[in-house]
Amino acid sequence: MLRDEWIVASAGRRTGRCIRRSIADASASLSTSKEQGGPVPLCGVGSFSVSKWYKDHVFIAPRKPKSVWSTLNKDRVVQLIANKSMTTPGSEKVDAAEGDGSRNALDTVGALEIPEDLKNAFTKVANAKGYFDAFPPRVQKNILQWISSAKTEATRSKRVAETIRLAAMNIRADQYQK
Repeated sequence: MLRDEWIVASAGRRTGRCIRRSIADASASLSTSKEQGGPVPLCGVGSFSVSKWYKDHVFIAPRKPKSVWSTLNKDRVVQLIANKSMTTPGSEKVDAAEGDGSRNALDTVGALEIPEDLKNAFTKVANAKGYFDAFPPRVQKNILQWISSAKTEATRSKRVAETIRLAAMNIRADQYQK
């Protein structure tokens, strides 16, 4: 079975699978280059990601439902659509991500937009906002993603409080605390 046919046939799989690198690299529509940065939509399916690299095999796994989409993945999907390389299963994954909001979940994080609950908390603690603003953008992004990924309001509130508490001491909430 050709690689493209295998991937399309495997689009509904729930578990990952190793395939030979020679098969994975058989088409220009599949980007398995480590230099291009990890998870990629494979041959227009949009439902797989490259997650492990071995000497002569690559492990690909299905995209988890409601997993958030990075800007790189969204750009790759746009490129696949423009190149007319997107397949039906890939389009279905994109449509599902649009429907459940996971495709755009990180847009505000990527733009470093401070959510209202965090803005309100900053106003209550002196120095916290100043220190937070001095953190590098990548650190701010990690913290905002951590807050936005909370599944419950209680968890989100705890993360906001922890961010404020640490920022007031000029400590980054995205770093391991001993």
